[in-house]
Amino acid sequence: MPRFITVEIVSKSAAYVSGHGARELIVECGAKSPMWMPRRHAWATSAKIASDVLALCDMRNLPVRMIEAVGE
Repeated sequence: MPRFITVEIVSKSAAYVSGHGARELIVECGAKSPMWMPRRHAWATSAKIASDVLALCDMRNLPVRMIEAVGE
């Protein structure tokens, strides 16, 4: 079963990234210290960093799941 990086952009300033290797991708994209959100089982970061993570995954051909934020 393939491992996915899951990206959920919830607003212009907040996003959640999860999956195997997600923290390393976030740090590689320039985040200083992503915050682990235990209830979501995801790393909290900015929408800009999450967009950079999407681009990096695309460049490396990593499988990605994008979750649309409800209500936007």
